[in-house]
Amino acid sequence: MTEMITPDDIHFPVFAIATNQTVSSIPNMSRLQRCTLATFKSGWYEGLKLYDSVGNLFIVEKVERIKTYFSIDLLFLNPFIHVSIQLSNILHTYAFEDLKKIIQSDIKNYPEYWDKINYKKKILNEIRNSNDMENLFRVYSK
Repeated sequence: MTEMITPDDIHFPVFAIATNQTVSSIPNMSRLQRCTLATFKSGWYEGLKLYDSVGNLFIVEKVERIKTYFSIDLLFLNPFIHVSIQLSNILHTYAFEDLKKIIQSDIKNYPEYWDKINYKKKILNEIRNSNDMENLFRVYSK
């Protein structure tokens, strides 16, 4: 019998790659399980790939809304919610160099955000030269 893979198996920080290939850096479980209602409704979690800090690749199979947080964002009709995620029972691994290429591609493909940052070339070089997940996360999350 295959052992069930749970969110507790994820080693943070992680990089989350959505099905549209956009990249997000997520420092902890609390942040992974919190999003806006609009993000939840957009299907962002569907098929989300989570590249953890020890070389594991998890894929989100199912997500459920657990709780709505009442905050200032309610004024904008986009409250934060807490979600529960269910992962695929197939555990994958990834090559660190491949993850770096995905992140570099995201930066190049979304100039409307990254071109506003004066050190875009520097960040691409720092990503290329990163040796480990901790450094990669630090560089990307500046």
